[in-house]
Amino acid sequence: MNCENFRKALWHLRQQYENYSTLSPEQPSIMREAVAESVVQRFETCYDCMWKVLRRYLMDELGLPAVPNSPKPVLRIAGENGLFDPSHPVEAWMKYADARVSTSHDYSGAKALNAIALTKNFIADAEALLSFIDEKIAVKLDVSDEQLRTILAILEQHLPGAAAWAYGSRVYTGERSSGRVTSDFDMVVFVTPDRRHALPALRDAFEASGLPFRVDLFSWDEIPDDFKDNIRAKHFVLKEAEEG
Repeated sequence: MNCENFRKALWHLRQQYENYSTLSPEQPSIMREAVAESVVQRFETCYDCMWKVLRRYLMDELGLPAVPNSPKPVLRIAGENGLFDPSHPVEAWMKYADARVSTSHDYSGAKALNAIALTKNFIADAEALLSFIDEKIAVKLDVSDEQLRTILAILEQHLPGAAAWAYGSRVYTGERSSGRVTSDFDMVVFVTPDRRHALPALRDAFEASGLPFRVDLFSWDEIPDDFKDNIRAKHFVLKEAEEG
């Protein structure tokens, strides 16, 4: 799930709202109007990105079927599923929805001023929502800190500088994983042909490590092509490749 359009739109809205808030009264009226119109336009863009991310989250992460492709129903369903801060219930989000509708193709007058008046609260609520979603969709690893340190130390000893990913049942998003305490730990390493000779010793090191689970280790070129997309879609980066 990708939130980057929402993140960028929120950043642009925040920047332009700060510009608007700090405008000097001595600025020419045409300048003030231009900045105000820009704030409203960026509010519209950010709002549209926001509800589309919410819809995707409801479908992809919560598994809700047939979520309507319309903002107000999405907001209601999101509220019913606890996605909003309790201090800003769904009714507050409906005010943003109404402001978005009212400003369509009209960036001047009372409707635009109403949207701008809501923008400060909208930014705060949107930031809280984005943080919530980021936390929920962050890829996590179902091992203890001590076990992770052991894994990384073995990798560094036998394959220094090589990239390594974890995948499978011990990689998860949300509150908990589907793995069990004894689930295998699936790992792929990225090595050039001249370093493949290190893999047997690496496997032996994991076998002798005392870790309470089996480490299934593969090099990337050993993974079937039709399974690589699954790993790309959901993996935890253990180590980034180091240059040199």
